[in-house]
Amino acid sequence: MPTAPNTYQPLFESFENSVGPLTEVWGIDTSTFGEIRLYGNRYSTAGMKEPGQDASVGHGYGTYTVTAMLTGTNAGPAIILWPGDNQYPGQEINLAELTPDGTGRQYATVHWNDNGLNNQNIRFLDGVQSGVFHTYQAVWEPGKITFNVDNHLAAIVTDHVPLDYDHGGQNEVFAFLNNNENTSLIVRDISYTPLGYTGAAPAANTGTTAATVAGTEVTAQVARLYDTALGRLPDGTGLQSLTNSIESGQLTLNQAAASSIVSPEFQSRYGALDDASFITLLYHNALHRDPDQGGMATWTYALSHGMPRSDLVVAVSESAEHMTATAQTIVNEGMGHYDILIA
Repeated sequence: MPTAPNTYQPLFESFENSVGPLTEVWGIDTSTFGEIRLYGNRYSTAGMKEPGQDASVGHGYGTYTVTAMLTGTNAGPAIILWPGDNQYPGQEINLAELTPDGTGRQYATVHWNDNGLNNQNIRFLDGVQSGVFHTYQAVWEPGKITFNVDNHLAAIVTDHVPLDYDHGGQNEVFAFLNNNENTSLIVRDISYTPLGYTGAAPAANTGTTAATVAGTEVTAQVARLYDTALGRLPDGTGLQSLTNSIESGQLTLNQAAASSIVSPEFQSRYGALDDASFITLLYHNALHRDPDQGGMATWTYALSHGMPRSDLVVAVSESAEHMTATAQTIVNEGMGHYDILIA
């Protein structure tokens, strides 16, 4: 039993520079910017996890979120919260796995050590399609784990819910596995927010805590533009400079979008993209999913018939879906006032 509470810190990792805190890796593919790909084969598994050899290691009660795609029709890929002491069987929480029956159906689980044997609660994630990126989430709190997919309630578990280290149990670490040559798992980002945490969210890939600044509706539009075009939080200087230019009439939002996609940062990150790749990039950055068939067809047609790419950037950036997706980092306080997270 711990005698003093852990100090849990929020975490965000988008895998743009490395594997981040998931330093125990085997068989993974890091060749795609902003993605970790796990392809199994007949000889070995692919996996990555945060290190852990002790119950106090890792994260406690809170919200765990993963953007990922599981592909296949049989067991193999798994999004896992693994016991901090690295022992099996133990208090393992799995955000998503594939069933072994050839249907590609997905499910979440809560495991426990049942007198030396693994036991588990299974909750099927009805309607969650394989081969598509989803945002998986587990909210772990005393006596309850809530599983959400794409911001929709998927399942609730209230029995055999483990305790975190602060409450006499142990913490969890992020882990990912694929052990089937006919399945795959692609991970784009992970995040953890401690239960009851009220501080600023962490900035991507910096290992530091982000700051919040006050802004106007234009500032909010510029912040969303950074997320859509560059896939990151705005820096304070760039955010203020673009806001001033738009509010003074020197630039329109569309002109700012046009500048962003020809900037050295955009070119160094993404290079030259054809229309389909450009559309896919914007969807990934802003909406954290692949384009639906209708959206891809509509935007491809529009771009091929003369619509500037900057118009597409603004359309995606100012969509209701993107505003919802960024509501925690671009907070509408009402009356045209916003609190905006910056790197």
